[in-house]
Amino acid sequence: MSNLTRRDFIKLTSATALVMAIPVEVFAADNCTAKTRYGTFNGFVDKQGVKTWLGIPYA
Repeated sequence: MSNLTRRDFIKLTSATALVMAIPVEVFAADNCTAKTRYGTFNGFVDKQGVKTWLGIPYA
């Protein structure tokens, strides 16, 4: 882990807080299900129409 200066730490935490304050609208979609030989995974579609699946193990 790198050593951050106080100024860099404040910039980083401020930017993080700003990003976390932006609302993200997501909704479930029936067509966002992926069936694989390892199971069925449900994803979601964001406001821009991007399909996302989280928590799928790999490696």
